[in-house]
Amino acid sequence: MIKETFDQIKATEKLKTKTYAYVLKHAKKTHYPKLLLSFGAFVLVFVMTYYLYFLPVSYISFDLNPSLELTLNRFDRVIAIKAYNDDGADLVEGLSFFGADYNDVLQELIASPTIQTYLSNDEVLSITLICDDEHKKQDMEESIGDYIDDYENIHCHEASSEYTSEAHHHNMSSGKYRYYLLLVEEGYDLEIDDVNSMSVKEILELLKDSSQDYNGHHGHH
Repeated sequence: MIKETFDQIKATEKLKTKTYAYVLKHAKKTHYPKLLLSFGAFVLVFVMTYYLYFLPVSYISFDLNPSLELTLNRFDRVIAIKAYNDDGADLVEGLSFFGADYNDVLQELIASPTIQTYLSNDEVLSITLICDDEHKKQDMEESIGDYIDDYENIHCHEASSEYTSEAHHHNMSSGKYRYYLLLVEEGYDLEIDDVNSMSVKEILELLKDSSQDYNGHHGHH
């Protein structure tokens, strides 16, 4: 636009060239720092948003025979689902979950024909809440309790993130790994792979046999 304006001025080419170069030079000095500041602010906001949204804050293990784990951000939105066996992978195949509320995802999983078949055959579904914020964990348990109260064979438990990294290192959900530690504590000589291949119902039967009262009622254990 500046160049077009100068083309219309009646002056010598030398004068127009010098004047155009001067104006352009000062225009760059005026706008470039502002552009750099604006770009810097944009990058900062983007990084902060990315950090807040994609930072894992809590996990929900979903174990029955299918074994998987939901990763949640600080807004209780699902940002990842990790399947820990083939049944778990089949269960989440085609599931639209990213950015969804964890309650919506859990309800969709529970309502799936696969899970309903397991539950109707008296298998046990274990939902483990892994969160170090006690207030948030309590809210999550109450929220989940609203739609699992009608199921006698769905158990919801709370846990800290103390063993989460270790569980993931063994390619195991936090909930299943927690069961593994309980079995070891009760004196069972079992390998991690042995427990990983067991259903929750089989695990609970072992714990019951060892007088470990782990069945409890599904909402508050």
